[in-house]
Amino acid sequence: SLGLMLYCSRLFSRLGKGTPVPIRPPTELVVSGVYQFSRNPIYVGQVGVLLGYFLYSGKPALLLYALVWTVTVQLMLLGFEEPQLRKRFGAAYLAYSRSVPRWVALRTRTADRE
Repeated sequence: SLGLMLYCSRLFSRLGKGTPVPIRPPTELVVSGVYQFSRNPIYVGQVGVLLGYFLYSGKPALLLYALVWTVTVQLMLLGFEEPQLRKRFGAAYLAYSRSVPRWVALRTRTADRE
């Protein structure tokens, strides 16, 4: 998850001219790299780590924690992040959100058409 976060931060810095952190958000919409498969790869990585901890330990509380975390992030995305992205990037974000899922896809939409 740390490697994924660093990779995404680099994409945001290089392509987005900003960071994933709200105090210095990107000025350009980042849609390449892992962002071709998920609009939120950092959150996907975090949920993956939590599920990995559960599988390793077998403790149901960790599965519950992963579920609560996922629901919390989903609500945050719907209520705050996505409206801000639509406002900041307009039609470009709308097109991106229609072609790339919020969580994860195994193939890009372009690959589905081939």
